[in-house]
Amino acid sequence: LLMNEKANDLGLTDTTFKRPDGLDADGHLSSARDVMILARRAMENPDFRRLVRTESLTLPGGRKLETTNDLLKKYSGVTGVKTGHTNDAGWSQVAFARRGGVQLYAVILGSPSRVKRNSDLAALLDWGFEQFGKVRLIEGTRPYAQALIPFAEGERLDLVADRSVSRVVQWDEPLTERVTATRMISLPVMAGQELGRVQILSGDEIIADRPLIAAESVASADI
Repeated sequence: LLMNEKANDLGLTDTTFKRPDGLDADGHLSSARDVMILARRAMENPDFRRLVRTESLTLPGGRKLETTNDLLKKYSGVTGVKTGHTNDAGWSQVAFARRGGVQLYAVILGSPSRVKRNSDLAALLDWGFEQFGKVRLIEGTRPYAQALIPFAEGERLDLVADRSVSRVVQWDEPLTERVTATRMISLPVMAGQELGRVQILSGDEIIADRPLIAAESVASADI
């Protein structure tokens, strides 16, 4: 009962627990999506992350335990998460890998063999790393706009992003850069004063957003 209440709290809409050990039982089921959500939540715990990346462990008395996560040794960047196998469920696993700032989860449920499970997970991760990359969407100190300076014909003030922003994006995803900025400043202006904004959009969603600031100070006009 408590496990099902927690599953509901986590949004595991396709999961029903019938027994706590995960062995086969009528109505005991989950989905790849729910397994991924649960793994992501578990990986927020530092002790859990340390345990699932452990390849082997020697217990008091000399007994040695080896992980069943073969990808820890065979796939660069994998640091978890969990394997499972029963007669009814087949060979299953949720894997987590990190490369070049990109973090991916891959889930295989019901594979016919351990070898097939491993190869399919590796193929899923390969595909994911080919599709996504971490890129700098906003460049700190880059002038995104210029504002006119009163009483200074032809002179303009650079408006720069206050800092850089990087995000993981899909390579073929079209992005839009939107800049809103002051056309003419009101004197005086202090370096670092906010005078606009730069945003990066994926469709209608803003995925990066930083203020544009004055690159330098401009004093009030004298006589």
